Amino acid sequence: MTYTYKPCLLCIGVASLWLLLSLGIVLGALAGSPSLHLVIALLMGTSVMGIAGLGEKRVLWANRHPQQWKLIVLLIGVPAAYLALTNLSLAVIVAEVIVLVIIGHILFRRSDLVSLPPASEATKKDPRYQALMKELENCCN
Repeated sequence: MTYTYKPCLLCIGVASLWLLLSLGIVLGALAGSPSLHLVIALLMGTSVMGIAGLGEKRVLWANRHPQQWKLIVLLIGVPAAYLALTNLSLAVIVAEVIVLVIIGHILFRRSDLVSLPPASEATKKDPRYQALMKELENCCN
């Protein structure tokens, strides 16, 4: 099976920024800036929301169950981000990178797991589309 990848540069940029800021704090280069923890928390929250949104578009189960998907991602992602930030260390940063690589591999690859039906198929099954087509069939009578 061949995979192609289409990474989201904004997602990679946000995650890289909070990883680099975290690394700077751990290594002591940015230790004198207590407000950086707030910035990192906001960026981590953005990543969690990005995973929720992108997963809904790219994972079939998440596309079919968007509310459950978002709830699961938020219930796992927000506490995980909080724990990672409050226990910031080099080992935690390495674990974050591993988790992000795994999530990126799932969300950015193109395969059966993450492909959605073509828009034409999806709209044909939509009841609103079917109702509109019935109305259009009789529009000129």
